[in-house]
Amino acid sequence: MALVAACTEPSSNGPSDGGASPPTDAADRSDGSLDASLDAGFWDAAEDAQDSGPFDGGGSDPDWEPLAEPLNQCDFQMATNPAAVEPIVWQDCPGVPSENGCRYMRLDWSDERRRLSDAVSTRRENCFVVAEADGEVRNAFFLEELPCVDCFPPILFGLNDDQFSLDLRSFESCDQWASYHDAVALVGAVGGPVAAALSHERVPPGRGFRSHVSNRWIAEWDVAKAVSVVDRETLLEQQVFGPGDDPDGLVPREVTVSDEGVFFVTSGGSNRSGIMSWDPVAGTRRFQRWPGDTSRGAGNFSTDGTDMVWTLSEGRDPEFLTDGYPVSSIMTAPFTTDPEVVQATGRRLRSDPARWLIGHSETFVVGCGYAARAFGGDGDVIIVRLSDGAAWIPESRPEFTWVGVVGVTCDEFFGLAAGPIEGAPLTVTIARMRLDALGEPLPPD
Repeated sequence: MALVAACTEPSSNGPSDGGASPPTDAADRSDGSLDASLDAGFWDAAEDAQDSGPFDGGGSDPDWEPLAEPLNQCDFQMATNPAAVEPIVWQDCPGVPSENGCRYMRLDWSDERRRLSDAVSTRRENCFVVAEADGEVRNAFFLEELPCVDCFPPILFGLNDDQFSLDLRSFESCDQWASYHDAVALVGAVGGPVAAALSHERVPPGRGFRSHVSNRWIAEWDVAKAVSVVDRETLLEQQVFGPGDDPDGLVPREVTVSDEGVFFVTSGGSNRSGIMSWDPVAGTRRFQRWPGDTSRGAGNFSTDGTDMVWTLSEGRDPEFLTDGYPVSSIMTAPFTTDPEVVQATGRRLRSDPARWLIGHSETFVVGCGYAARAFGGDGDVIIVRLSDGAAWIPESRPEFTWVGVVGVTCDEFFGLAAGPIEGAPLTVTIARMRLDALGEPLPPD
């Protein structure tokens, strides 16, 4: 099991009190990934830099080398010996009985750098790692600090099927919102080399690209506009959904990619939402999408390549589109890209606690016969067993509140938790809890 993580190299401009930096936009968290892999973002709130090299583990040298294809003037380096980078360190959760098996990712590792898990957007002078949750670092990257006019770090990650992607941007001016930028997507195998796969020059303000990767495909999301698919063997690219393709004007949002095909949620105003699928034989199809029907919608889709999970919402009065859906159900089906097959094999697990198809930060993560997602405010996280629809809502405490979902394995739930951890007044970090410590489940309803 692997984690994709990002953190910043300590800076002399860090907060002197050791407190956490303010959170970034949690709506851009990366997707849950296949193979029970985990995907999350981290950033740093360190006081000062003590070491000479970027996040060395204190033993052997990671041996940093520049990537062959840097983005403009960005000095983006890769460790040829990533095992020399310090592994993740875990500690018992504060205020939670130790028998519950809850542990959080320590903020102050032995190299004296503070790494806080948060949303995926990070700052300059960053390190990025792909690491085993309970093992060594498999890949490590480092971006040297440069003036704001040059480089920004990889701000989005993907980890899927032992493949990962890093999306980098380089802005022409310090004002990101008004500046053109260049974009490059780096893709590679966990523990292996990486290469630039997709690039765009002078992307206008307000537009951006996000890559999602599997062994066979790279799915590129042109934010809120289009979805394209690239064959990783031939590098042939085709647009599978674009402006005007939806009869109701819905636009693509969350993208999920597997070796068999690509899924994406389309959404628009008045909480309208549906799920589309694409595969190389049948092309793009309406997977769970009903044009012209505002009484129902689908979203929060995810898959681990074996099981699919999504939310189906129904029963809304077309005259009151600002209202939520009276009935929302958590659905599952064996993996398929065929709308007719999912219609025949889909089954209801239980009610979904949210009345809205909210979007990306609420999307399910799926793994090993379980699915989990956040469904509302802080403390609102649900874990569902796919065999029978039984569910758990992990207990939150004032000193340790579950605020998001990172992943789920056969034995553990991984999530984002917030609280006054390690002296910080409010800190967000990755935490994990054993599934067998969650207690008796809620019966399906």
